[in-house]
Amino acid sequence: MQINKDNIKDIADLAMLSLSEFEEDKLISDLNQLLETIDTMNNINTDNIEPMSNVSCQENVFRDDLVSNKDLELQLLTRAPKSKDGYYVVPQTVE
Repeated sequence: MQINKDNIKDIADLAMLSLSEFEEDKLISDLNQLLETIDTMNNINTDNIEPMSNVSCQENVFRDDLVSNKDLELQLLTRAPKSKDGYYVVPQTVE
């Protein structure tokens, strides 16, 4: 598929863009180059290539999410200058 001026004008109209002649020509060139690259990639034989989800083949190592101190929330609230119903009370900053 080749991109032409009619395609660019249709796309510009849909996007409500006003393009100069130079911008139209540049878009035609850039999009055709992109389509050529995609075409080249589509023609690569990948039959014997193992699918990958990550190019580095590394996996994240996560620690178990364990609660270590259940009373921490209460301790922090009691240290606050003001608290009410389990929330911090702070001065109003927005009117």
